[in-house]
Amino acid sequence: MFFFQRDVYHQTIDVLRGRKELSPLFMELKEFIQSKYGAATYNFSFRKVSNRNLPQKRILLEVVLAATDDFNKILSACNDNEYIFDENIPKEATNRIITANKYIMYGFDKNIQEEIAKIFFELAKKYNLGKMKSSEEVWVTYMDFSWRMKSDINRKVARAALKSISKKYAAYHIWEVFESPSSAVVFFLSEEDLINSADVRTEMEDCYFSFLKQRDEFNVFDRADFRLGFDSKQNLDENYDGNLYYYFK
Repeated sequence: MFFFQRDVYHQTIDVLRGRKELSPLFMELKEFIQSKYGAATYNFSFRKVSNRNLPQKRILLEVVLAATDDFNKILSACNDNEYIFDENIPKEATNRIITANKYIMYGFDKNIQEEIAKIFFELAKKYNLGKMKSSEEVWVTYMDFSWRMKSDINRKVARAALKSISKKYAAYHIWEVFESPSSAVVFFLSEEDLINSADVRTEMEDCYFSFLKQRDEFNVFDRADFRLGFDSKQNLDENYDGNLYYYFK
């Protein structure tokens, strides 16, 4: 498995800030991906790799896509029922696993990967880049930059945001507030407390969202799409054996 390189993340930020320009090769590749698949791309990187499972793949090409909608365009279709989970894990938890890890579980469209590899190989010859013998040496992988950026921003503001919500709405019997990848889940003590919180949930979201926007340099968060999770410790105890690992996975 290949992992997104942290330096690529920072290079992409430099591109968005205008401190770094894409090379002519990558500008052409960006235009191709936009034209052919309708997917917006921010950045690229490539490096030599060694992988026992893919011995013929010597070059890893990372395509940094702008947003989740762009990322979803390069996924292949898959039947959720193909995956088997521990029967003791609640259905809600398995659904979250599938949704949160769709990019791993669904896989990339191999035809798109091969086509991008071919275009990259042709452009590499055009610009005298490297000594690849064929496009079959290129393994194409992707990153949803907006998801990575949301996670990064959320990590930076979570502690202050969670503390603010817990203090401001303590009267509603909040048990705890836990950070999730790009949001958080507010747990009330009981199901009754959860029901009684309905009138302040939008306020809580507004409060948390205000912390996120303070760091949202590239406007990746949209209030219309942003939601906090709301649940109860009672539900956690009764349906997840009090296990936060099962709950968040």
